[in-house]
Amino acid sequence: MAPISENDDLRERIKALGLHMGAKELKPKSVVQKYKIEDVIKTREENTPLGSALVYEELYPREYQHGDALLTSLNNYQFIANWANIESNGKTDPQKLLFLDTETSGLSSAAGTFAFLIGLGFLKDDGFHILQIIMPSPHQEPALLAVFGRLAVDYETIVTFNGKSFDIPLLEHRHILYRIPTPFDRLQHIDLLHLARKLWRNRLSSRRLSDLEQSILHFRRAKEEVPGWLVPEIYKDYLHTGDARPLSGVFYHNAVDVLSLAGIFTHIANILNQPFTHEMDERDLAAVGNIFEDMGSFESAKMIYQKCMHVELPVEIYYRTLRRLAGIYKKELQWDQAVSVWQRLAENDIGSCIELAKYYEHVTRSYPEAINYTRKAFELYRNRDRTWLEYNEDDLKIRYDRLIKKMDNKS
Repeated sequence: MAPISENDDLRERIKALGLHMGAKELKPKSVVQKYKIEDVIKTREENTPLGSALVYEELYPREYQHGDALLTSLNNYQFIANWANIESNGKTDPQKLLFLDTETSGLSSAAGTFAFLIGLGFLKDDGFHILQIIMPSPHQEPALLAVFGRLAVDYETIVTFNGKSFDIPLLEHRHILYRIPTPFDRLQHIDLLHLARKLWRNRLSSRRLSDLEQSILHFRRAKEEVPGWLVPEIYKDYLHTGDARPLSGVFYHNAVDVLSLAGIFTHIANILNQPFTHEMDERDLAAVGNIFEDMGSFESAKMIYQKCMHVELPVEIYYRTLRRLAGIYKKELQWDQAVSVWQRLAENDIGSCIELAKYYEHVTRSYPEAINYTRKAFELYRNRDRTWLEYNEDDLKIRYDRLIKKMDNKS
C-alpha cells in the first residue's frame, strides 16, 4: 500500500467539509435564456439613415371606451386650445393631435437620462391608435429619435401630462446631443397637467394621471401594470440579462398612460364645451367657473357662479365662488347685483364687509352704511383665526377713522 501523503490527507479533510478543489469540481453557471423584445411584443422594424428601431402599433376601434371616456367623441377642443395659447384660427382638428408619453432610464432629467420608449396616441377615422417606438439597445437612440421625427410630421400639436417639465426638455436635449433636427420647433404643445390641477383642485388631493384615471375616468389597470418608479430598473435589468419578458409590463404601463392622457383630454374638452349640460360634481363646477373667468369668458363664468349659489358646496368654496361672482359684477359696474352677493356673505365674510364699505363710501357716499360694515369687519376680524386673513387691524382702523371724518365733514 502506498503511503498517504500530507497533500492527500489535506484533500480528504477538505472533501469531508463539503468543499472542492480545482475547477473540474465546479458546476457550470446557469445561463439566463435571452428573450428579445420581438419575442414579447409583436413589433416591426423601422429603418432610418441613423439605424433602426422597433415599432409596435395597436388599434382601439371607434367604440372603445377607456373607463368612462369614449376617445372618438373628441370633436372640438377649442377652449383648451385658447387656454394653452394654441394658434387654431377657430378650428381644432382632433386628428392633428399627438398624445405623447415616454419611459426613461431614470426618473430625473439628469444629463445621462434618455427615453428608451416613446408612446404615441392619435385619432384616425377607424379609431384610436397607440404606437410605441422602442430601442432594444442604447446605441439605437438616434434611430428612435429619427423614427419619432418621421411620425410627428403629420401632426400639429403635442399633448402631454407634465411634458413641459420632463418629457419635452428631455427629448429636445437628446435631439441636440445627436445633432438631429427636433420636431418640437414646429409643434405646438398642450401640457394637460396645469389645466387638470385647476379643474380638480377643489376635491382631489392628487392630480397625477394615474389618480385621475381612477377618480375621473373610473379605469382600473390590469395585473400587467408595473409602477412608474420601477420602470428604469426593469429596463436596466433587461440590458444586463437580455431577458425582455419583464418589459411587457412596461409596454402596458406606457400604453395605458397614453390612453388615459387622451381620455382625460377628451373629458375636459367635453366639460368645457358644454359646462351646463355635462353632469359633474358641484366642486368641479365651481372650478370650471374659475377657468372661464381666468380666460375672460365672463358671461359663462357668471352663469356657472349663479348656478353654484343654489347647490351644496363646502363653505370655503361657496364663499370664494360668490366673491368671484361679485367681483365680475363690480368690474362690469353692475352694482345692484354685486351688493346683493356681498350682503349675502357679509354676516361671516370680512372681504364682503370691506367691499360693501367701499361701495357705500365711494359710490353712494352713504357714510353711515360704510361705517356699519367697517365695524362688522372689525367684529369678524377679532373673532376669527387671524393666521389666514389678508386684512389687518391697522387698515381697518384707518378706514374707520377716515369714514368718521368724512361723515363729520358732511354734517
